[in-house]
Amino acid sequence: MKSIKKIIVLILFLITSISYSQISGNQVYQKNNYGNKINYKKSIISTDTTMVLSANVLMNKIPDKFIITLGVNQEGKTIKECNKLINDRIYKLIKSLKSIGVNKNETYIDYISSTKIYDFNIDNSKAEQTEKGFEIKKNVIVNLKKIEKINSIIELSAEQNIYDIIKVDYINNDTEKIYFEMYQEALSIISRRKELYLKNFNPKLDGTSRIISDNFYSVFPKTQYQTYQAFETSNISANYKTKYIKKTERKNKTFFYEGLNLSGFDKVINGSQPQIGIQHILKISILYNIKK
Repeated sequence: MKSIKKIIVLILFLITSISYSQISGNQVYQKNNYGNKINYKKSIISTDTTMVLSANVLMNKIPDKFIITLGVNQEGKTIKECNKLINDRIYKLIKSLKSIGVNKNETYIDYISSTKIYDFNIDNSKAEQTEKGFEIKKNVIVNLKKIEKINSIIELSAEQNIYDIIKVDYINNDTEKIYFEMYQEALSIISRRKELYLKNFNPKLDGTSRIISDNFYSVFPKTQYQTYQAFETSNISANYKTKYIKKTERKNKTFFYEGLNLSGFDKVINGSQPQIGIQHILKISILYNIKK
């Protein structure tokens, strides 16, 4: 009976191992070295007179709002013509945004530049550079509370021939509240770690302690996207005297979000959250004095 149970456990273990080994995705086509990305840290450092305990906490937080920057450019024969045409397109866009609940006071027009445009007139073998007109560039900045509306913004922008989404900023309104929650969690980790250390090694503390480091910062999604191309190809070789034209098909390049490596963190809050957000990190170290 025991032998049968052992065999069943072994089979289940093998099935589990096989299942996990098959999960990777096309990101394996990316050139990387994940070994260098592991976050190694020291949780406890002690001497004859001091003991330093550290905690490293990560929180994944859904943004409270998003700021989308759309790039708009317009060419024309004169500055006046350019400015009128670009303003007409922008005002039509802002007006259409009301249909999805984005009011005018949630948008801002940022003037970028106005420049001359040059071209060449070619006559026989002579190419002469001439002034062609002007170009004005402006950005439309939209304050958005629900990221789901971005699809509608893309479609409404395209109606005004606006296709350039320059960036999307993620914002949390109350970082102080986030810091306080993470601070309490870090202190709890250090307290449990201290009890474990005292129980097993029995050092005599003199009752004094102080924080020697408190590092709180945020990592935003725009810095965490990786790129890769997934394709297999064949090679062609020919004698140097052979004349041929080689045409290479376009390979699709895509991007994926890769958050911070979770190794090295004592606690990850909202670790299974699927929505991409802001990653807040808090690292605290406390020094305790040991009786001599």
